[in-house]
Amino acid sequence: KVFLAGIQLHKPSFVILDEPTNHLDYKGRELLYNWVKESKTTLLIVSHDAYLLNLVNTICELNATGINLYSGNYDFYLEQREREQTALLNQLEAQQQELAKLERTQQKVGERRQRIEARGAKATAKRSLPRIIANARKSASNRTTASINKRHTEKNSRVSSSINQLKSKLNTSAKLQLKLEEAHLHRGKVLVRAHELNFSYAKEPLWQKGLSTTILSGERILIKGSNGSGKTSFIKLINQDLLPSHGELYLAEVESLYLDQNYSLVNLNKSVYEQASSYNHLMPEHEVKMHLARSKFPSSTWHKACSSLSGGEKMKLALCSLIISKEIPNLLILDEPTNNLDLDSLLVLTNTVKSYQ
Repeated sequence: KVFLAGIQLHKPSFVILDEPTNHLDYKGRELLYNWVKESKTTLLIVSHDAYLLNLVNTICELNATGINLYSGNYDFYLEQREREQTALLNQLEAQQQELAKLERTQQKVGERRQRIEARGAKATAKRSLPRIIANARKSASNRTTASINKRHTEKNSRVSSSINQLKSKLNTSAKLQLKLEEAHLHRGKVLVRAHELNFSYAKEPLWQKGLSTTILSGERILIKGSNGSGKTSFIKLINQDLLPSHGELYLAEVESLYLDQNYSLVNLNKSVYEQASSYNHLMPEHEVKMHLARSKFPSSTWHKACSSLSGGEKMKLALCSLIISKEIPNLLILDEPTNNLDLDSLLVLTNTVKSYQ
């Protein structure tokens, strides 16, 4: 908010905003959105906030092959990228069909050549052709076969290379969904019940009036409030990281998972493999690695330190660890879990939470 006030005072002609909505409450975001709508300043914004990205008129997608420009807002970008991905999938399917056809043709040519050579060998034996003539015919046949094989191999190589290029352009991370098993609780079971709950920092109660609320199995609940209103403190009370100073708090004896914006359940002192395997010491090594691969952690990342992972990688590793543990939570507690995520990782988390029962 102070930064926005400074911009309005100094009126710069060019402003760069790097994830400006992180850590902002609803009122702070409204201030930023309104300023972006009204500003005549040139803006360069890095963000995963879909609402903010819909206020711009050009999207620049940065990837391993360069920058792709889309002359529109975020919704336009999504629509165009979906069309591109569909076209790539169609091309990929056509190329894979062509490769399969080439392989079948190559197999048939080889089988036909073997039959011809077998008949030639029998005819040679019957007519008792001189060895020099028989060998010459065999050499000519081998050269023909080698020439055909070479042409097929070159064509196969070109099609295979084209397939690999198409696969590299496909956005696979957005399709990743880390499937959590269903929690076997009947809907409506009381998981949390608070009565006049309060917490004191330096003897001052956090809320003027204690909180009274109930959380039931199967509910989807958003906690909304300004910065400093006590959202995280309330979550920490539910998670038993804080003890209430006033009121009553009932917590059912069920498994819960607390996923914060720093993904603190990932041990930064461990490697990717050590983190995953620590959640189930009985699971064989090859099964742990299979789960990692499914979560888009190839073998080259298994010895990578967790401290070097991006926010999206930590999120995916946290969910993968949960799947490996096989202790499915009855309650998911998410505290600003999208703050450090890119758009594709955000989609992975969204799809995973939406599918969780």
